[in-house]
Amino acid sequence: MKNYRLFLPILFFILSIYTSTAQTDTLKVIEHFTKITKNKPYRNYKNIEALNTVAEYIYNEFSKYSQKTHYQEYTVDVKFYKNVICNFGKSKS
Repeated sequence: MKNYRLFLPILFFILSIYTSTAQTDTLKVIEHFTKITKNKPYRNYKNIEALNTVAEYIYNEFSKYSQKTHYQEYTVDVKFYKNVICNFGKSKS
């Protein structure tokens, strides 16, 4: 019975940390999702400026977590587009 007296408070502490972190992560995902999807003019292939604004936002956010962030630029019908590429973790080299 004495073991449970020590184990239960530790378990509740760990669960409270996990729950707090999960809620923070969820709020952060909602914040990013809103930032990317609720912009005007709408983000589509006809609106390159809006695409570039979102690409810059994603690049800046990814750069906070990885030094391996870059743009992949390409051209379609004389219009320039870009993707954001980011690697997390160790490379497999």
